[in-house]
Amino acid sequence: MLQTFSVSHIRFSSFINQGNIFISQVYDMKAHVIDIPKLWKEPVTPPEIAATHDRKEFLREALHKFKERTFEIYNSDLGKISFISCDFAAMELRFKASKIVEIFLAGTEMPKELIGDATSQQIGYGQLKKVYENRGDSVASQEYLRKELKSHYEALHKENLLRKRTLLQLGDFWTLRVSKYTNDFGTSWIVALLMLIIPMLILFTFHNRAIGYRMGSFWVQCEVNNFKELMSLFPEFVFPIHKADYIPDTVNLQVTNASRFLDALGKIWGSFMIYQFIQAFRKFGKK
Repeated sequence: MLQTFSVSHIRFSSFINQGNIFISQVYDMKAHVIDIPKLWKEPVTPPEIAATHDRKEFLREALHKFKERTFEIYNSDLGKISFISCDFAAMELRFKASKIVEIFLAGTEMPKELIGDATSQQIGYGQLKKVYENRGDSVASQEYLRKELKSHYEALHKENLLRKRTLLQLGDFWTLRVSKYTNDFGTSWIVALLMLIIPMLILFTFHNRAIGYRMGSFWVQCEVNNFKELMSLFPEFVFPIHKADYIPDTVNLQVTNASRFLDALGKIWGSFMIYQFIQAFRKFGKK
């Protein structure tokens, strides 16, 4: 049992836990950082500084120690360690080839950022996601899922296209790339909404030019009225189930081959992005 103290570094290296370890009320040193300016002006030289005969070097090492707070897990199996009422959120998790999926958390925040290569990040984030799922915290597990997918995407991104990537990996890479930029791996409806509206507005503009619409002087009243009428048709253009020629019929302009192509392209993109938008809204309902 370990309880009620603060640390700046925690390291599990080649560690295998086959018993029960209970860790309670352990915090990182961010709440107990030494007052560097006060220590610098201290008239009485502390024993540690007197031993080194170098006040400046002592303060530099102390500041470095308290700035970089790490939680390190290397080649270890933590087994069934219970972390109760601990706060490691501000620490960096340095992770490699380890098993942490069986740990139990209650009132404990694990590090948010994992340091390591892309493969280690993917494995670490995946296990942290499972840990929070077991705790019943779907919000945190979704955040770690996003980071897991991002790490997998970065691992595939670094592979050489012609020599190392298989056809399946290439498919996964483009699936994750599209997911990243359309709804941030299923977590951001704002990104999905922007990626729906902005490209559709561009397609809408080119479609209207293809049917012969030209903007004259915006300050002329008739041009303003025409512009308002045309923009009132935009919401229907975003909705993929619409008649192909509804815009030309409304504004009395001629349908062209280019306008039909752009309209079909808009239907495809609109359908896909509405799906991505819905997926982002469902992130807390997914298992």
